[in-house]
Amino acid sequence: MNYRFPYWELEHWLILTLTMFLPIGSILWAKTASAENKDRLGNFLGVMLVLNWIGYQSYRVFSGYWSVQFDLPLELCNWAIFFTAIALWTKKHQVAELAYFWVMSGSIHGVITPDIHEPFPHFTYITFMIGHTGLVWSVLYLVGGLKIQPRKGAVLRAFGYSQIYFAVAITANYFLNSNYGYLREKPVGGSFLDILHPWPYYLLELEFIGILSYTLVYLPFWWIRRTQE
Repeated sequence: MNYRFPYWELEHWLILTLTMFLPIGSILWAKTASAENKDRLGNFLGVMLVLNWIGYQSYRVFSGYWSVQFDLPLELCNWAIFFTAIALWTKKHQVAELAYFWVMSGSIHGVITPDIHEPFPHFTYITFMIGHTGLVWSVLYLVGGLKIQPRKGAVLRAFGYSQIYFAVAITANYFLNSNYGYLREKPVGGSFLDILHPWPYYLLELEFIGILSYTLVYLPFWWIRRTQE
């Protein structure tokens, strides 16, 4: 089946609307919720993300599709899932910072330009959307509901740690003939990478876009601190 996701049609707008209103609703709720209930929602979101990832992995294994070229936890969204869950469970500031930057600069593109190859209600469609919408919901709840927000110097720290992922994914792609992080070729279904130069030049462009994106998503917190000084 040659399926192409219906970009910017009703189905896509519904997903975008849900991705926007879930974090807004939970942040507004957190303003009057008890600390215990706020922690419960954070714990729930972390469990949801991890169980959703396990569900997808299980589907790939039992359907006979699992392979080292596609299913190792080497996508940036995979790392974002684990870091976000750990941040929700432990409230470690540096872990939460990294999760926020990875999701709002990277994983969010999975909602804006989904790379999906099966239509709703296919299991992979559902797990993809739960994973990506859930990540955006979770990190915005981290910074808005639990108030674990990026601190001064967070952009450079996150960019530095991101080079670890960059190196691991490129190395894995070389030895496994894989395309983790889309660092070997652009996604077939189309994405914002299509506006960049061909491989390998777009890898350098991604580095520039990365630090620019980190800076942009950090600006609200910089502005808040500036107005409070």
